[in-house]
Amino acid sequence: MLNFGHLKQRDLEQKLSYDFLRAVSLRRSHFYETANISFQNLPFQQYDYSYVNGSCCENVIGYVPVPTGIVGPLLVNGRALVASTNRGCRAVFESGGVTVRMYRDGMTRAPVVQFANVARTLEMKDFLDSSTGFEEIKAVFDSTSSFARLQRLETDITGRLLFIRFEAKTGDAMGMNMVSKGTNAALSYLKQKCPEMEVLSLSGNYCVDKKASAINWIKGRGKSVVAEAVISAAVVQTVLKTTVDALVRLGQAKLL
Repeated sequence: MLNFGHLKQRDLEQKLSYDFLRAVSLRRSHFYETANISFQNLPFQQYDYSYVNGSCCENVIGYVPVPTGIVGPLLVNGRALVASTNRGCRAVFESGGVTVRMYRDGMTRAPVVQFANVARTLEMKDFLDSSTGFEEIKAVFDSTSSFARLQRLETDITGRLLFIRFEAKTGDAMGMNMVSKGTNAALSYLKQKCPEMEVLSLSGNYCVDKKASAINWIKGRGKSVVAEAVISAAVVQTVLKTTVDALVRLGQAKLL
């Protein structure tokens, strides 16, 4: 069925009732028979493919073993960073632990679209900035995922270009794929309403992804977290072997 195109590669595991090893073996045979590609040097047995199925890899043909070596012996006499880290953990624990809160949650994707003139660009911006426009786009966006939920839209114009920043909650996941999928569906919906709109890119560098950006620092991207630990004076003295006053004076001197 694979060789004649009656079955898609990605559906093989499901067709075989999730017999992962057989699916991988048949996929390897298919490529050998149809394209003369041999994977004899790529192992595929003795691996639990349930860890990756439907999660982080498709069309699996095997796995790449990573050589792991050992060094040592290494003598730690108590003055290494391990001991220092352990003292810090103890100081935090004996002072009541760390308070952690997530105060902002919103993964972003910001496509760029273009119109024939600035008037049409502004019309689309006004629509997206309106409550009616947001609710329409949110309904389309949210329908693409069980977890992704659109929180807000931000728009900005440069000439005939319109940048649309979608921000959504994504549950426990980082959610970049969720947001991209929802954004793509929203663009298709907008394209139906406005056929002359040209989608230049799903990512218009206003998200901003994989690079330092002031907008991410100001508005946040993904999950923003704040943490606090208050170390008592008694713990500073008994665990860290110093005093609060000495730490303050040292900090002032070193940060001049």
